[in-house]
Amino acid sequence: IDDFALYEVWLPDDFRLVRGERHIRVTLAFDPPVRHTRMEYLGVRMSFHLVRGLTADEIFEFFKWRPKNEAIPEIPGTAKCTMIPGPDTRGTSTLQSATFKASRNLVNYGDTFHVAVFAHRRWAGDDVIRQRFSLTVELKHEGAVRLYQPLRQRIRV
Repeated sequence: IDDFALYEVWLPDDFRLVRGERHIRVTLAFDPPVRHTRMEYLGVRMSFHLVRGLTADEIFEFFKWRPKNEAIPEIPGTAKCTMIPGPDTRGTSTLQSATFKASRNLVNYGDTFHVAVFAHRRWAGDDVIRQRFSLTVELKHEGAVRLYQPLRQRIRV
């Protein structure tokens, strides 16, 4: 809690290079401690960001914990994947899903995107040290692109 986890999302060549609209949907589900009688009923809130074109080390540098008096560097605009709905709209839910759409070739960003998942303590006590969650990433291409086999081979390795 009050930290983040980073996950790699490998994108097959056909997904990145073949013309057509592409969709990357990220879905996050979690089960925080709750209070049923309060407006602020979630003891922990979670969120996620899809990042492209940066290494894991660069992403860790942007999102690492810093003292309050230290300036937080801004992540480059080209690295941010604009997802619909945005983080403010989905941020109060325990089941969040958002989609990034790209029409252009994604070759400039490499074959790996990253999903950064954040857990923020609200009112949950110090005895709550972990937050369980589930994360899925769905790749969809409007063209006649084969995604299953390359992904399956990559996962087996």
